[in-house]
Amino acid sequence: MDLDWEKLVDEAKRRANVSSDADIARVLGVTRAAISEWRNKRNDLGMLTKLRILDLLAYQGARDMLLALLPKNKSKEIIEINNKLTERFTKDVDHEEK
Repeated sequence: MDLDWEKLVDEAKRRANVSSDADIARVLGVTRAAISEWRNKRNDLGMLTKLRILDLLAYQGARDMLLALLPKNKSKEIIEINNKLTERFTKDVDHEEK
């Protein structure tokens, strides 16, 4: 699941009751230039800024949020590792209960 960060930033502006990128930058603890570089596709928002946006929006679905923060070329690999660990853990728990 990919999150639309443009929409999320705009929603964060609305929820924070600010109208400019400079204002939302202050709310998120970054510079106006950082927001501008991201809007102009010269830089990424960064994981911490994305987490602050999601926190501001009280975003639900922790797994989806974390997956959206991963590099796209690694998310499939990490999902597979997570699924294998979950399966292994479930087998270990089932074995202990018997």
